[in-house]
Amino acid sequence: MQEHIYRATKKSIFKKSFLIWFFVAVHVAVNVLMILSLSQKGNAWGILFVNVTLSVISIPSLIIFFNYYKYAANKILTITYNSLKFTDKKTGESIELMNADIDKIYLVTNRSLSRFPWIFYDYFYLVDTHQNKIIINCYLIDIRHFWLDTLTRKINSDKLTRRESYYPLI
Repeated sequence: MQEHIYRATKKSIFKKSFLIWFFVAVHVAVNVLMILSLSQKGNAWGILFVNVTLSVISIPSLIIFFNYYKYAANKILTITYNSLKFTDKKTGESIELMNADIDKIYLVTNRSLSRFPWIFYDYFYLVDTHQNKIIINCYLIDIRHFWLDTLTRKINSDKLTRRESYYPLI
């Protein structure tokens, strides 16, 4: 029996999270430069304003990164011709959904005009008739690659429901 196995690799995590960590690095660099220049002038309000402004983006970015990492670290998605199996290597838990039993597929993405650092973050989850749920985020496999996989042909794409959010937290 043929099966495809997907894991979150360091390469996929780095590619997806590059903008988040770049923005956090910019935030730190601006802090260092601001503290050096504005502290000599005695302008603490400027430092506070810039930190609050940049924190509005960098704190949610880090929350989303760690949330997605939690749902992808030590997880394995195994796709066979008739089923999907999601295994947590750390706890040993396993959820298996039969393709014929999948009732709903929900895709949660960013708003189409979003310019936040987490623009490439999305996740989808599959729910079967017994209310078992598998959550798959972009570190494991994107929805595009999921549909292009040759073993997911039996899953009906008409059951897909798309939701858009500025803050796609799992």
